[in-house]
This record gives sequence, C-alpha cells and structure tokens, in this order.
Amino acid sequence: MRHVLLLLAFLISGTIPQPVYAYQDTVCHVMTSDSVRLYVHVKGEGPMCLYLHGGPGSGSTWMEAVSGHILEKRFTMVYLDQRGVCKSETPKNDDFSFARQIQDWEEVRQALGIGHWLLMGHSWGGILMMGYWKAHPNVIDGMMFFNCTLSRDTSFGESWLPRAISILGDTASPVAKDESRPLKERMMAVFPQLNDDNRWMLFTPNKWANDSIGSWRFHKDCISHGKGETPLFMDEYGEDFRPLTSAIKVPVLYLYGRQDYAVGPDHYKTLHFPNAVVLGADCGHMVFLEKPAVFAEALDKFCQLLLTPINGSTSYGACIMRDGSVSGINENERFALHSVMKFPQALYIADYLSRKGLALDDTIVVDKTDLMQDTWSPMLKRFEGKMAFSYAELLELSLGQSDNNACELLFKYCGKPKAIEKYMRKLGFHDIHVRMTEKQMHKNPTKAIENSSTPAEMARLFEWFYHHKDDNQYLTFIWKAMADCSTGLKRIPAAIPEDARIVHKTGTGFPLPEGVQDMNDAGFILMPDGGHVFIAVFTTNSPSETVVADIARQLLERIRY
Repeated sequence: MRHVLLLLAFLISGTIPQPVYAYQDTVCHVMTSDSVRLYVHVKGEGPMCLYLHGGPGSGSTWMEAVSGHILEKRFTMVYLDQRGVCKSETPKNDDFSFARQIQDWEEVRQALGIGHWLLMGHSWGGILMMGYWKAHPNVIDGMMFFNCTLSRDTSFGESWLPRAISILGDTASPVAKDESRPLKERMMAVFPQLNDDNRWMLFTPNKWANDSIGSWRFHKDCISHGKGETPLFMDEYGEDFRPLTSAIKVPVLYLYGRQDYAVGPDHYKTLHFPNAVVLGADCGHMVFLEKPAVFAEALDKFCQLLLTPINGSTSYGACIMRDGSVSGINENERFALHSVMKFPQALYIADYLSRKGLALDDTIVVDKTDLMQDTWSPMLKRFEGKMAFSYAELLELSLGQSDNNACELLFKYCGKPKAIEKYMRKLGFHDIHVRMTEKQMHKNPTKAIENSSTPAEMARLFEWFYHHKDDNQYLTFIWKAMADCSTGLKRIPAAIPEDARIVHKTGTGFPLPEGVQDMNDAGFILMPDGGHVFIAVFTTNSPSETVVADIARQLLERIRY
C-alpha cells in the first residue's frame, strides 16, 4: 500500500487545482479549503464510488473491513472519514454545516481528478447522499442506499423511538412516552436508558451482528474526535428528502432490512425512485454484515441497472475485455449482427485473396444495373453504366462506409455466407454465424437474425484481429479501413477518452414503425496509456445511437482503473 500525503496548495481561496494523481490502493489526506485534513483511502477496481458513512460519526474503516472484499471487486471505493470523525481532523471553527460537508466531498472529488462518481451510503449516509445529489446532481452516476433513512425525524419518530419504548417497557421514561414533547427531548430521555444489553435490539435481531460491529468502536482507527456526531440534531439535516426521490433519474439501489427499526421496516414504501432496484432482506440495520450473499447479489443487480438503457423496450448485450479481464452483461446471448457481419466477411476476404494470389489492386467490373438501388450504398453515386472496382475499394466501401452493395459484390465474387462461417470455425469462433447475404436480408428483413453473434465472441474476434493485423497486407488494409470508419460516430466513439483511437464496425437494423431499430457497434480501442480494449455492444429496438454510447461508457468505467 502506498501512503501518500496529498496537500493541496490553494492559489486562490476556494479554488482547487487538478493534480496528476495515480492511485490503485492509496491512503491520502486531502486538505480542504478551510484547512481540515480529510482521510481518504482509494481501493478496488471498477467505477469510482464515494462511500458516505453513517452515524453520524461512525467512520469508514469498519465498512471497508467488513465488506471491502465484496465492494472492491465491483467498484473503486473512495473510503472517506467525514470531518471530525476518526482519522480526519476536526474543524477549528466547529463548522459541521451540511453545505460545508458537501463542499468537502466536492473538493475530494476534484483533488482525485474524478469527473463523476457513484455514491454509496449506510444509515445516516442516506441523508448525506440526498443532500449531495440536490447540490451537485451532474457529478453523480448512480446511488446505493444500504439501510438508509431519507428523513431523520420520520425514522426517529415513527420507528426508532417507538421501538426503544417497546424494548424498555414499563421502565421507559415518561418524557419519552409524551408525544406532546419535541422529538429531540423525548429521544434524549431514552438515550441514558439504553445500554449494551438492550440497545442492539433497536438495530438487529442478531446480537452477534451488533457485537461484531461494536468490537470496532474501540479500534485505533475508529476512535472519533467526539464531535463527528454534531450533525445529528442540526436543523439543516432534518429535511425530508423523500419527495425528491421521484426526480432522481440515475440508477438507484435501495437495500433495506425487514427488521431494521433504526430506519423503519416500511421506510422504503415512501420512496419513489423511477429507476431503482429495491430489495428487502430478513435482517436488521446491517444487511452487508447479516446477509452478505444478498448484499453481493444486490450489488450485481445494481451493476446491471447501470448498463440498462432508460428506454424500456431496448434489450442489449455488451462485453469488454482488457488485459485478460472480461466484463459484460448478456455477453453470451445471441444478437443480430446487421452490418457488423461485414467484419468477419472482410477477414475471410483477406484469407481468400491470400490463397488465390490476388492483389488488393485487382479489379472487378461492376454493372450499376445489377446493384440494389434502394439500399444504403454510397458507391451508387460514383458511376453510371459500368465501372471497375478494386478489392481494396470494395473493402473500404464495405467496412469504412458500410456500403451494402460493396458487401454483396464481395459475397458474389469471393465467397458465399457458408464460406465465411466455415472460416470462422477454422479460426475457432463457433458463436459467429453468417448465413444471409445483403440481398437476402433486404428482401426479407426478418432473416437478419440469421447473421448473429454473442457480444463476447465478437470481442474475442477483434482481439484475434488485433494480434494478427500485421500478418499480411490484406489484414493491415482492413485495419486501416476500419480505423477510418465514418459510420456510428455517436456510438462507441462518443464514449472513448479524448486521446484514444478506435477501430470498429457498426451495424444498424431495419427501422420499425415505433421509431426504434437495432443498433450495434464493435471494435477495439487504443487507449491513451498504450493499452488496448476490445468491446462489443449489440442492442435491439434502440431509440437512438446514444444508447450504445451510454452502455459503452459504463463498460469503460468498469475497466478504467
């Protein structure tokens, strides 16, 4: 582990520089604009995720210790101790205002050079997440709530306090039972009556879970400065955020315990997230500890939701590969290739020309009257009557401009679909099927599914191509033709880093009356760091190209670190 002290120098008060800062398993301290050092531990792989701990004042260490092995396989976790808590400093002016805390998190995000991230919170962390989203919705890609309240006074007044009074029975303070008194006064009357023998029943039916978490209270990394609990009864943290849930469009996971009386077993019923996975577990206030298998499954469902287009009629499959790591969703399902089919066809053509001793400059005489007239075909504008086209020109038209007539001519003069499929089998690819020509699909669009592949198999084919692109002049030409691809610029190309390059092939299905159509893209990305990524995104009934870009962007987030 690298221990790094990151002290930010502020040239102008409140202005944060953008450091060049690499991290994989890094402990650092971020100095805020009001001179408070915040403890941060960055660890894991996948999309960046800020963990906002509960309490208030509980710290981040025990979540990392208990569930880090689950979380860090899915996300690059940013474990943060909030100001005044555990390994972070206490502000000299005792500023624990909500606005100042939100500014802390923004300064951490900017200090780490993160453009946008996911939020994750436990318990009180739900209130913090909602406040952060309200102030900065554009930097948040998704939110995960674990046993969270979104209304402090609702949880305290309708669940926590009634449960405490029930546990204490006849010994409960009369002040606590007096509903005419302020909520804070009633709670303060109960606090002294709760102890290690009965307090756990507020949080969980499993005393072992409470004892396990309790053992962390005296760990050297979890000793608070005594002021981290300050926000608990501050008025600004008392906002009822539940009405705002209907406005949150990003993916949400809300995981609750059916016996969680700290928040309320029915609290989830008052939330109205439009794009959410809501799951309950037979446990109390610590689902990640009490039901780790349910916890892991819920995280996987959330990761799937991150990749799900908002349009409900769209289905998709996607796969991404880098350095032997593979990630995807429905990556082994079969999808129509459409014009992505022209890529395996081109690989076959390279083999055919090599075997026949034909040059890329050798030509075929084409009669325009033999071509399909009502299809996508830029070559139709090039000539009248008859014209000679080289194999190089036909490949460039087919791959770079997705010309359907060029593809059909290559079928006619070099090999039928069964020859291409046979070649795929020779290379070891058994899930790529090419059985229809462009003309056959044009006559009967329902036959398009006959040319199919799984996203994983297509990503692997691009991986094969990457490693063989320099084997001969034909493969090298194909590389250059697809590097100059002019189609689908709003698909995967729109999602890649600014300095990256892409070699890809798109595919588009026949439009349906509902205004949707299949949209595909697949290829490999040459990353700014010199690495290479193989990716395939296939969609059905997509409303726009941006759906492909959104899916690709989420896939790239998974393997970014």
